Amino acid sequence: MGIRKHFEKKPSGEDLKLQDFSLEQEENSELKFNPETEISETDWQGMKDKLERNRQNNNWWAFANQATYLKILFPDKTVELDLNDLVWQGMKDKLESDRQNNNWWAFAAHAMRLKILFPDKTAGLDLNDSAWQGMKDVLESDR
Repeated sequence: MGIRKHFEKKPSGEDLKLQDFSLEQEENSELKFNPETEISETDWQGMKDKLERNRQNNNWWAFANQATYLKILFPDKTVELDLNDLVWQGMKDKLESDRQNNNWWAFAAHAMRLKILFPDKTAGLDLNDSAWQGMKDVLESDR
């Protein structure tokens, strides 16, 4: 509820609270970007080419980023990303390296991407209490 609407409904004499205030938003506030019309077939091919270069170079961090963006933008084209067992293992090895090095920010980002790209293999990520604590500790120290 916006401020003006709040004052119209608030009984006189009742104290105001911070949570009573909010910004008024338009009813149809949606993203005006449509990847189906904004990204050409040439653009798509260029993005897939970049993905392939990252795969060939075993650059699993960049591969994970690129593949995640593409899957989110074009979920119907996921099969074209060729997310096979070799990719899973390369990305999982990167995740384990982050875990061993206590690089919890990278670990969290990489685990998130693996969950998006391989939702059926989430159990294989070993997202245990130790990993959760490491990620929480980094978050707390950065606050």
